[in-house]
Amino acid sequence: NRLREQIYAISVRVGSVPTLDDPNSPQSRASDWILEECNLGAINYCSESEMLLNEQRYALAVMYFSLGGDDWNDGANLGQIRDSPAGTWLSGSNYCDWGAEVSGGTGGISYKQLVCDEFGNVLNLNLQTNNMVGEIPPEIGVLVYMTSYISFFNAQTGEIPSSLGLIT
Repeated sequence: NRLREQIYAISVRVGSVPTLDDPNSPQSRASDWILEECNLGAINYCSESEMLLNEQRYALAVMYFSLGGDDWNDGANLGQIRDSPAGTWLSGSNYCDWGAEVSGGTGGISYKQLVCDEFGNVLNLNLQTNNMVGEIPPEIGVLVYMTSYISFFNAQTGEIPSSLGLIT
């Protein structure tokens, strides 16, 4: 399967290959989720022509599983329900629609959790005060067009992944 090979290639690039063998790892859970979505024909991102978008969708799914997404204040999707509304992560919709519109952020300003450009490239992630717990996964480095990652007031642990150096 071409998508499975692509996920493996991402794991080689960011140094997380051993995690794919652990069925409980965020990487394995994200891989299983995206492969199931593609097998259902639920999304268009499963074709070879959408390779960069496949990578970004996988990276965001790994982040969701790595950082306790089911318990997030905004955007949680317990059970990964496909027909969840916009603003819900891991729904069957375009990942650019996953980012919830959050009001009352720092200084009372509203913001969108996830912002993409017109080509579907993730530009900004603003996950502040979202009850994220865990380590930022190395797959964040796949989001090469990202210019802003805001995640203060969460319980993230570990080192900042060196794969962030892959971002231009």
